[in-house]
Amino acid sequence: MMHVVRSRQAAASGIPWWAVLSALVRGASSTASQDRQGRVHHTWEKVEITLRAGNSYQNPYNEVTVWVDLKGPGFEKRCYGFWDGGDRFRVRVLATTQGTWSWRSGSRPVDPGLDGVRGSFEAVEWSEREKQENPCRRGMIRPTPNGHAFQYADGTPFFLLGDTWWAAPTFRFRWLDRDPRPLGPGAGFQDFVAYRRRQGFNCVAMIAAFPSWHNDGLPPMVKTADGVVLRSAWREPSAKAPGTMSAKSMTDEAGNRPFLFPGKIPGYESIVPDLERINPAYFQSLDRKIDYLNAQGFVPFIEVTRRDIGQAWKKYHPWPESYTRFIQYVWSRYQANI
Repeated sequence: MMHVVRSRQAAASGIPWWAVLSALVRGASSTASQDRQGRVHHTWEKVEITLRAGNSYQNPYNEVTVWVDLKGPGFEKRCYGFWDGGDRFRVRVLATTQGTWSWRSGSRPVDPGLDGVRGSFEAVEWSEREKQENPCRRGMIRPTPNGHAFQYADGTPFFLLGDTWWAAPTFRFRWLDRDPRPLGPGAGFQDFVAYRRRQGFNCVAMIAAFPSWHNDGLPPMVKTADGVVLRSAWREPSAKAPGTMSAKSMTDEAGNRPFLFPGKIPGYESIVPDLERINPAYFQSLDRKIDYLNAQGFVPFIEVTRRDIGQAWKKYHPWPESYTRFIQYVWSRYQANI
């Protein structure tokens, strides 16, 4: 319940009380000092906190760092977030044990929409039956006490049986919004997951980004005049240049690539993107695949980028700051997935 007191200043100035109330409500909804009280979540379940920047930025990915200080039973750590397009920033956290959890946001530089937001949520434990249905509900994978094997957070043994789907984030493992189909030309990502699940697999390895791979009619191997490797891709026949072999495209289902163009390398702006400008839409497509894997009891093993981009990244972008920023971006985006 909110109590409203008509101020003397408003009365004296002739401003209607409802106009003052409207301004107060708008201010309360936009200020970063407000509290947010969330719903009940399960332990080891992703909790997404969405924040809206109050200031404008030319390149939020490169200019803003956002986080929440998360506190819970026996837990107190800073968890970093990421830019997700427009004025949206997200921080994804989870509860490692049941009880009351609280958080307070911060940002660098200080932003009125990102700094000082508070919230809380309750966490409850999964039942043993629910854990048997999906072992990811047992928590993060960690080494056993003797360091010779893996186990879930609750101590249940984890025997890793994985498959390498390096291109899983792309259209080559198509996300299809329809009923399951048998394996074949019409199969999609969910069908492949179901097939491996029946075989007892519990892990999928993938590469989050192939920045310079595209079926552009140019050779799969591209170097600068001084020998810097810009691309060393898998081959695919090029429709644009018959008789040649070009690089395999690695977009998502909508044609999005992980970074934006044009790039910064003189003469190669259409081959290597600007590795300082992220494309959130590409990673939003990956989000649903990572979430689906967890929902089916799979643990994703994510390599942040194809290694052939390393030389170009080091020579033409701030190094190692630019590369570590991307590592932190991928980590922050999926830190609350098992």
